[in-house]
Amino acid sequence: MVKPNSCLEPSFLALDIIIGIVGGLILVLALIGHGAYHLSEESDDNVVLGAIISYVIGGVMLVMSLFGAYAVEKEKKWALILSSLGISLVCLICLWMSVQRAVLIPKLEEDTKALYKDKIPLDEADLNTQKALEDVQEKFECCGLEQGYQDWGETVPETCLCPDYAKNSSKCPGEDYKALDSSGLICRQAHLRHSLPCLIEEVLGHGGRSFPLLNRF
Repeated sequence: MVKPNSCLEPSFLALDIIIGIVGGLILVLALIGHGAYHLSEESDDNVVLGAIISYVIGGVMLVMSLFGAYAVEKEKKWALILSSLGISLVCLICLWMSVQRAVLIPKLEEDTKALYKDKIPLDEADLNTQKALEDVQEKFECCGLEQGYQDWGETVPETCLCPDYAKNSSKCPGEDYKALDSSGLICRQAHLRHSLPCLIEEVLGHGGRSFPLLNRF
């Protein structure tokens, strides 16, 4: 391999060190966030996916920075090529995630609102629509379309209520609402979940950001 220019060699080493530090920080923060997730006793597949993505991105950046430093120091062409390809791939993945988030979130919000907006209040919609929305609410742990539980009018379904263990989680904004029982009487205080567009952003945010698990902080 041709000996690098004396000015370029320290520049390459400095860049590799910076990339390695960033990769190491991502791994450390991912470990902290993953540990906090387990301690919180929440159950969210998107957080697990976010942890995996964070580990992969941080690990690749750290390994490729080591290869880059090795390539410059030992003048190994294959290591320099491998390092460049790895870092370029990480950059492309991060760019793709950012574009995905920027494009898909507004579109999903608009499509969801357009599909169900004329059915608000939702408690007056047909049973099939209510069943479909309740299934979505149960799966994604959300409530309503725009105004949360208020979109359901006078009858708020149980899928809008947060379980006790999740009342302090990101999906429960802490807003109190006097839930009604079947007879229409106020029976208890309940924490309500976020509306669907908020959850769309949260769910896609895990896959649309370079460091998805960091959303938990």
